[in-house]
Amino acid sequence: MDYKGIRYEAGKFIYQAPTNKNNDPVCLNCVYKEECCPNSITGRMVNVSFDVPPHINSQDPPMAKRFKAIMTRRPSIERMIKRLKCDLSDDRLTKRSNASFQAYLDKTMIAFHILLRT
Repeated sequence: MDYKGIRYEAGKFIYQAPTNKNNDPVCLNCVYKEECCPNSITGRMVNVSFDVPPHINSQDPPMAKRFKAIMTRRPSIERMIKRLKCDLSDDRLTKRSNASFQAYLDKTMIAFHILLRT
């Protein structure tokens, strides 16, 4: 089943049958179609209550587009921090809050720019 969305007012996740290469639901050729979803054109859709999968946060589910976009950017940020810490030998870059991390990062970058200009 493929994740399709959330119904917050009903408290349910929405899943739909996957599609094949032609973007047709796989339910159309299924031998159990008459028993499972006889009147459906788009294949079977399932609504799962928020409390059924307790490990999934309903406010920020990991299958949402927003979550995937954040996780896509994460490796590039980690590579940048690795370059600063390892490649540029700044292993003291271990601040906890965003503001102090940004301040230390800015100070480090200013120092690098001054070094490059001289």
